[in-house]
Amino acid sequence: MFSLLGVDPATLRGWFQRLARGGRIASELQRRPWGAHDGQVVHRHGLHWLIGYEEEEPG
Repeated sequence: MFSLLGVDPATLRGWFQRLARGGRIASELQRRPWGAHDGQVVHRHGLHWLIGYEEEEPG
């Protein structure tokens, strides 16, 4: 499994959608009980990806 983690939601959502094209979503990109967002995708060549982010706190 590969992972892409960061703090820029727009970029990470874009990567998630592009990796999902032609593949399958194993777990939707969503907010988790601990506050972070993550999801899993298996892209068209069979590689499993975990995409996740924590939104930056203002200030």
